[in-house]
Amino acid sequence: MATLTVEAFRARYPEFAPPAASDTQVQTAIDDAVPWLSVTRWGAFYTQGLAALAAHFLKGSVASGRGQSGAAGAVTSKRAGDIQLTYATPAAGDAADVWLASSAYGQRFLALRRLAGMGAVVAP
Repeated sequence: MATLTVEAFRARYPEFAPPAASDTQVQTAIDDAVPWLSVTRWGAFYTQGLAALAAHFLKGSVASGRGQSGAAGAVTSKRAGDIQLTYATPAAGDAADVWLASSAYGQRFLALRRLAGMGAVVAP
């Protein structure tokens, strides 16, 4: 099976270098992302997809560790005075992926997932 090391992850996403994220936090995010992808199905996109999903997980855990909840979806407008944010409403069929669209890393994962393809699905 292809592996992604902490060093290779940080080469791709240097914003997660210490002190932003410890080696343990990065490795945990990588470990959490592994079951979400199949090397066979993702092929050449496996390492990129694994890194993007791990970064998305890590972004969320680092933000929650700082007391931030993160965005609930893609932000379509902002306003500084009286703080107003507007989030995009997911298109039909995309509701399950809204949590991924809340970060640039999750959006990258979604784009790679489309490239890798979901393969044939057989209903019983």
